[in-house]
Amino acid sequence: MGAEVSSYGYRNVLGTLNLPISDTLALRFNFFDEERDSWISQDTGTKDLFGQGFSGPDGIPDMDQRWNENVDQDGRYGAADRYAYRASLLWAPVDRFEWRLTYEVGQDDKILFLFQALTAVFHLELVNYIEHYGLTRKHLGGGKYEPVLPHHSWNAEHRAANWMLINLQRHSDHHYKPNRRYQLLQTYGGSIAPQLPYSYPFMGLFAFFPPVWRRVMNHRIQKWRAMYYPEITDWSAYNKMTNPKPR
Repeated sequence: MGAEVSSYGYRNVLGTLNLPISDTLALRFNFFDEERDSWISQDTGTKDLFGQGFSGPDGIPDMDQRWNENVDQDGRYGAADRYAYRASLLWAPVDRFEWRLTYEVGQDDKILFLFQALTAVFHLELVNYIEHYGLTRKHLGGGKYEPVLPHHSWNAEHRAANWMLINLQRHSDHHYKPNRRYQLLQTYGGSIAPQLPYSYPFMGLFAFFPPVWRRVMNHRIQKWRAMYYPEITDWSAYNKMTNPKPR
């Protein structure tokens, strides 16, 4: 949380408040409020060059030439009056599932901002779905799981898409070496990490059609399980997400 006060009536308050309700439920509030007066004097004086309004001694018109309307204090040069508020509810009943409800209010371009936010969240969750579909770490008992290894996320070595997505498709190495910069992410062969059959843009299209997605991916999940975990014969706890949370 923070606040600023300065000349020209500048006032700025912003902050975040986290409220844990239970082990699986939490609330978060974010707020931002900024006001500032114009630093240019716009007293009425002589006619401006276009004859549409009056200009002060500084030559700045006190009428908006685009709309031929008077400019009030908040609309003058350098003035600001902006605010935004957000409330988020997070529910995470199990380790592999999160549900988030967000309500946002802002002064400017609310509809456009809401559309942009929904688009960003949609693409984030779509990529997460592609990167981790069907994969899990082995439960060692007592809420302990094996360390993260390259075979715990899907790798995709498609050169053009990796150039476009700044190596996002080398997700196996990102999980295995999270401190490694994206420029240095490595790729792995099929004996070390599972491979997506197509690049992210194509896999994203398949994900819109669940029957097509399952036809492309589910048999690969079965091969992955047989290859890396032949000792596990009952996957029901993994499929139903009933294993305990990681400790």
